[in-house]
Amino acid sequence: MSIKQAVLVLVVVGGVLGAVFVFTENKSVPHYLDDSPSLNREYWKHTIQKEGPHSAYQHFLEKNAKTSEINQHTATHVIGELFFELEGKEGIQYCDSSFGFGCYHGLFGVALASEGIPAIAEFDKLCLEIYGPLGTGCQHGIGHGVMEFVGGDRVSEALTLCEKTTQTTKLLGCTSGVFMEYFTPLAGIGGFERPQPREIDFNNPHAPCDSVDASFQESCYFELGQWYGSRLMGDYDEQASLCSTISDIAYRNRCYMGVGLISAPLSVYDKETVLATCKAMGLGEGPCRAGGAWSFFSNPRTRSEAHSICENADAQKQNICIGLADLTEGQHSGNEL
Repeated sequence: MSIKQAVLVLVVVGGVLGAVFVFTENKSVPHYLDDSPSLNREYWKHTIQKEGPHSAYQHFLEKNAKTSEINQHTATHVIGELFFELEGKEGIQYCDSSFGFGCYHGLFGVALASEGIPAIAEFDKLCLEIYGPLGTGCQHGIGHGVMEFVGGDRVSEALTLCEKTTQTTKLLGCTSGVFMEYFTPLAGIGGFERPQPREIDFNNPHAPCDSVDASFQESCYFELGQWYGSRLMGDYDEQASLCSTISDIAYRNRCYMGVGLISAPLSVYDKETVLATCKAMGLGEGPCRAGGAWSFFSNPRTRSEAHSICENADAQKQNICIGLADLTEGQHSGNEL
């Protein structure tokens, strides 16, 4: 064989081997599928490992920005689980409140299943270190994980475990996550789990809020209103009726606030829909608007509109809204509603 022929053979063989290598390498990269039954778990695992968790999460948010709300939340569970799998407890620093706090929820759920009750205080410490005392979405995620960990209807047991966390306000933090997970637990649908609001027992529509310890009742009634809003979407008269039958006026107002808060994300932050929802609450319009204002304030994209949610020709309802709109009870600084 001549030198020229030998060189040609090497080039051809090298090209074939290179093509095989490229094919093999590309074959190992998972493809992103819009209708993936596993919500692209392998794709995101590969992306986290390749790009790093922070970059992967930004990529994740972009990919899921236009998918359905229920898929968004569940997909965010998946990436939260992967953060714990690949980064351990430190994975919480890559989560945020996007898509209903799903990243925290997914991460804490698998972490508690893996490490048990001692992990609660450890995670709380990390939440404080990373987000500060008002980064309540982190502890909210712990609450979801705790309720899922204890299972069933064992709300009181989950609330007791929340006492291992730092909760600076009545409505935000671990207890809110417990009640949200109780009212809208994960259920198996179509081969994987999604949030599925409980049916309302109209013979006992305020349960479990009327039976939990008094120190947790405000938080419960606040989440109760959000449950009504999501379960009875569009049926404002029924939502108003259920809240109005709560005997304690403070708890009743928390219920109206919950309706207002959930109406914002359900309407994709359409201000007119939130105002119409709250107007249908009658005497509860002021508290309802307060919940809507907080929801707008909590979303960086709509924060500038938050103050306008309380504007009302009825001065009394406007003042009630302004008085209730800050769920941190005056503890946050700057960016006032």
